[in-house]
Amino acid sequence: IQATDSVFSNITPPYAHQHSSDHLYRAYNYFYFNFCGLFISLIETLTVSLYINKRKIGGTAMPVFMHTRIRVSDLDNSINFYCDTLGFEVQSRNARSPHGNQTCNLVMEGSEHILELTYSPDYALAVPEDLMHFAIGVPDLAAFCEDLENRGIEIWPDNWREEFKDLLMAFIDDPDGYEIELLQRP
Repeated sequence: IQATDSVFSNITPPYAHQHSSDHLYRAYNYFYFNFCGLFISLIETLTVSLYINKRKIGGTAMPVFMHTRIRVSDLDNSINFYCDTLGFEVQSRNARSPHGNQTCNLVMEGSEHILELTYSPDYALAVPEDLMHFAIGVPDLAAFCEDLENRGIEIWPDNWREEFKDLLMAFIDDPDGYEIELLQRP
């Protein structure tokens, strides 16, 4: 590669004028500009990496999405449903929170997000249709849904295989009517 082949052809590297041989001058340019390009690429990579890993809001580190709380009408029934049906595990259970609720934190292997189930005997639970939903990824949606159907759990819509064949998704409801979207993950 000659200096004239580069976008840097108008730039004379330091000490280039001291080389009397055209051959040495070209070799020097080749190594100088390749080294500079490598160095600049390294600096850019480090800068982007530091920016991504140290994003800040208002001068502090980025927040982390930690848990979602849902109220349930029967704590034991909900724990059994989420653990037996979807594979959650009980991380912790409190007989009484500071606000007087019974709570249970459920975790799922491969996810850092916690599902907090909350029960209060004096709270009348009525979950409106389509209020909210959360999604669970499964490796084989058809097999997973077939297993749920064999256990008597309704998958909806009824024609989910046809309606969502390109999206690979279906829905179930928990015992209180919260919608759970099932997605086939890659």
